Amino acid sequence: MLFLRLSLDKPGSIDLRTKVRPEHRAYLDRHLAPEVAVRVVEGGPLSVSDADPTNNGSFMVLEAKSHADVVAFHEADPFTKAGLYETTQILVWTKTI
Repeated sequence: MLFLRLSLDKPGSIDLRTKVRPEHRAYLDRHLAPEVAVRVVEGGPLSVSDADPTNNGSFMVLEAKSHADVVAFHEADPFTKAGLYETTQILVWTKTI
């Protein structure tokens, strides 16, 4: 099953994002293999605008068996643990196109 995780950073948190980024990326690297409970299919940072590339959130397509697995993945993410995100939505996605 596919899920979307859309997380928006707290205002003024670019320094925190930069500090925690290496740990966050290492965490994601462990979720690229097909045999993990939650696999990162696609993902990357969001930017303020086409004129301002400052990161202000994250978007991921995840493959997992359950919503609960994705919530656990999210809660263990170093960005989440550091308090980077102001809001997060985890949604089931049915790919049709």
